[in-house]
Amino acid sequence: DNPLKAQAYSNLYAAWQARDRALATLNWYLGKPSEIDIAKAEAQLAVAKAQLEDAQREWERLKDGPDPNDVVASQAAVQEAQNRVNAQYLIAPFDGEVVFINNEPGDVVEAGSLGIELLDRSRLSVTVSVDESKILQVQVGDKATVVAEALPDLTLNGKVTAINPLGTVNQGVLYFDVRVELDESDPRLLVGMTADVTIQLGEPRAALTVPAAAVQSDDAGEYVYLVKADGSYQRVDVVSGRILDDDRVEVSGDLQPGDRVLLLSSAATTTTFGGRGEPGAGGVIMRGMP
Repeated sequence: DNPLKAQAYSNLYAAWQARDRALATLNWYLGKPSEIDIAKAEAQLAVAKAQLEDAQREWERLKDGPDPNDVVASQAAVQEAQNRVNAQYLIAPFDGEVVFINNEPGDVVEAGSLGIELLDRSRLSVTVSVDESKILQVQVGDKATVVAEALPDLTLNGKVTAINPLGTVNQGVLYFDVRVELDESDPRLLVGMTADVTIQLGEPRAALTVPAAAVQSDDAGEYVYLVKADGSYQRVDVVSGRILDDDRVEVSGDLQPGDRVLLLSSAATTTTFGGRGEPGAGGVIMRGMP
């Protein structure tokens, strides 16, 4: 199985045969040889014995496997040769596609100048600005959903991977950049597209919500008017909670999903289940970080 080992054994066998031939020749000359013939035969025998010793040493070195030092030296030689080959090419640190070429063959370029632009579409991210009143609720690892404005039917999942601790002021409001990396990409997405981002704050939970305009209060506490099937109204006491960005409020009380409640404008609406999140944030789709 080992070509070096097989070659060493072949050399050893050939050395044995050469020694035997030389010894036979010497024995023949010992019958009626001249001094010159004897000296010549003895020299041939000495050479054959030396070759045999060399072959024996090589066999002993290779019969139990290669010398670790030889392996290391061979690996170093291969790597050095590979490095010489690699030096003839420009090798990117990640897989991607060339989207822009700045130079043509024959151009004179300076060291460090941008020659080509490589894009990794498999790792796209969106940077969204979150104002200071909500930034402390966002944590790295929070799940998020992303919908590109140009592809409203495509919803992609992602997670928060970075929060810039340095904020910027825009129209008197302090904002912090939050990067959301997409779990998967889509070939229709283009770098620079705008997108709506919803960041899930904490673990999702079901919550009963009603329009804020449906909640009223008196000396007995907060309540809503439930619109019954026959069109009559029934007071239901509730306790309001968090107010959401879409002018709805979380409530607890004797209500069920799908119940209709009376608004102050006398219009009926339907209660829904809502999850915890941060809807309505906007961002820009960006390339993945290598």
